[in-house]
Amino acid sequence: MADINEELHAVVKTGKVVLGSKNVVHTLLLGGPKAVVLCNSCDRETKECLLYYCQLANVPSRIIKATSVQLGEICAKPFPISCLAILNEGDSKILELVKNE
Repeated sequence: MADINEELHAVVKTGKVVLGSKNVVHTLLLGGPKAVVLCNSCDRETKECLLYYCQLANVPSRIIKATSVQLGEICAKPFPISCLAILNEGDSKILELVKNE
């Protein structure tokens, strides 16, 4: 089975994603994301809000075992990332991993 970290790196490199909780909520409200990935260090209020909007939009979500700094490193970004929405998976198999949790 594919590693979630490798697939996240692949989706950021070859697909299309939206980074950050405010942008992800906005994207969920407008429709369009195929999945949402959150870090486990995301604060409780933000996590509950994002999971609620995912449920309303019928979008699969997954909380990974990484801090926001680690998620930023996985995505090859020089800043922390609390969550991301996947709009296009590119060459990755990330949707299989998110939906199968």
